Amino acid sequence: MTDTQVLDLTRCEIPLLRSVALNIVTNRTSIDHYEVLMDHLNDTARVNWFFQCASFEWTYVSDYMLINYEWKSKDSRDKTLRKVLKDHNYLEQAYLKLGEVKQDTTYYNIIKTMAQRDIRMRAKSHALYALAAYKNPADTAFLLDVLTSESYYLDEAWFTLVKDYPIASYQPILAHYLRTFYRRICDKDLALYDNSVEMYFNAIAGYKNKESAALLTKIFFRSPIVPCTEDTATYRSYLYRAIVKNDCPLYSKMTKIARPYLEEREKLYTGLSVDSISVQADGPVVFRW
Repeated sequence: MTDTQVLDLTRCEIPLLRSVALNIVTNRTSIDHYEVLMDHLNDTARVNWFFQCASFEWTYVSDYMLINYEWKSKDSRDKTLRKVLKDHNYLEQAYLKLGEVKQDTTYYNIIKTMAQRDIRMRAKSHALYALAAYKNPADTAFLLDVLTSESYYLDEAWFTLVKDYPIASYQPILAHYLRTFYRRICDKDLALYDNSVEMYFNAIAGYKNKESAALLTKIFFRSPIVPCTEDTATYRSYLYRAIVKNDCPLYSKMTKIARPYLEEREKLYTGLSVDSISVQADGPVVFRW
């Protein structure tokens, strides 16, 4: 199929055929991805794409294109991002790129709208973090309400929000989450990534008050550290690093145990790292989402 035929098919009114053609464009370096993408950002057809380990996921065609297409310049990629945020911020990829957006008044209303939209929490949490970054007291009640009502789905972005913008009213949520935290670990919840575990401990430790000391003590001296047969050494290291990193007099009893433990582990793994060599591929430089 020629490039012209593929491009003609991208304008097909049948969503399935159109999405197949747009997928073919992914592997056609002879076609300018930027031009095709900008013409199809408003494509709200949803398709079931193959995703990772033999599983499938429903997604907007435009979301799929953003993930897989290439830009010939950073400027064209940035133009795409600005258009996505302005006109197509319902896309999941718009949420996942909010970390690259400068926090100024230009995007405040857009981000607030995104934060209030009914969308999966793995995406919505990025908008909530971006909203918290504005430190607008008027948003605190809304953020607290979502944190409380969606406490099971707390993830890395949530814990980073609490760590970076600690408010006293957020702290009880971290204590309430502990039982859910244990359950998700023992149920092998694949959505609970290691980064989420580490950021949970950091969010608690960052408060450096009596309440955080009590919660950390409860976790620290539990034996085993989690109530099931999981990789306790990894979780212990995350916990100990959070305590040492946020060291304060209230944590001194735990720090005296954590610091030597981490030093021994560092000695154990010293010299085991392998230097990586970066090799620049032949051909023009391209930019990805």
